[in-house]
Formats: sequence, structure tokens, C-alpha cells
Amino acid sequence: MQKEKISIFIEDMITLAPVFKKNFLDCFGSGQERKISNHQFYCAVIIYKNEQISMSALARNLGISKQQLTRIVDELVSQDIAVRSVNPRNRRIIFARLSEEGKKRVAAFIETAKNRLTDIFSAFSEAEIDEAIKSLCVLCDLFNKISALNA
Repeated sequence: MQKEKISIFIEDMITLAPVFKKNFLDCFGSGQERKISNHQFYCAVIIYKNEQISMSALARNLGISKQQLTRIVDELVSQDIAVRSVNPRNRRIIFARLSEEGKKRVAAFIETAKNRLTDIFSAFSEAEIDEAIKSLCVLCDLFNKISALNA
């Protein structure tokens, strides 16, 4: 019975992925509109939420190699979106943080998405929105557990 439920969950998540991208992630604007790639955008958002994060932790969060991350962050640095710094206590640890310009741009992306999604979600009842928030919290907890298992 548990394998059957897991299978249903996985199939539903696979079905949800493109719908989620279309109806939620695209609200942040296209890569051309943002002037940065999706990976660069996800990277900038993670840095924004953490204020400062080690390159190793950032690579783990994105599920990519440190080499791939280096190229992504190099581009963010060249566009004055991100800044690298060395940990003064351990010079082998490199941190990434957003520049002031990067903070403004990510905040603007988030505000744009909020504005676009507020119009959409206004069509739902308060009870439906409460249920969606509760369900999202459950999913976040599940994915945090999955991340911990894969660490």
C-alpha cells in the first residue's frame, strides 16, 4: 500500500512540475525579460534568502557541481548582481552574496511575481488559500526531509 501511495505521489509531482513552472515560475518573467538565465535566477534567489551563503552550500541547494556553480556566479558577478568574499577564518571557504544592485533586482522580480500572482489568487476563497498554504508547508517539510536524506 505504501509503495502504491508513493507511486501516486511521484506521478502527481511529475504532472505538477510543468504546471508549476507555467503558472508560478514564469510569473518572475522569462530569462530574456530578467536578463539572466533560470539557473542564475534560482542562484540569486537562494543567495537573497540567505543573505550570504558558501559556494558549497549554494551548489548543494541548487543540486549542481561546484564547477557549474562557478560559471553561474561568475556571470552574476560580471552583471553586478553578486559578489564573492573569502571567509576570514578559513580562506578556503568562499561566500556569495548579492550586491546592492542584485538585491534590488531580485526584490523587483519577487514583487513582479507577487503582483501577477495576487491577481490570479484573488479569484480563490480565503479557505482555499489557507488550504493551499497548509499544503505547501507540508510539501516544504517533505522536501526538506528529502534534502536531509540526500545530504
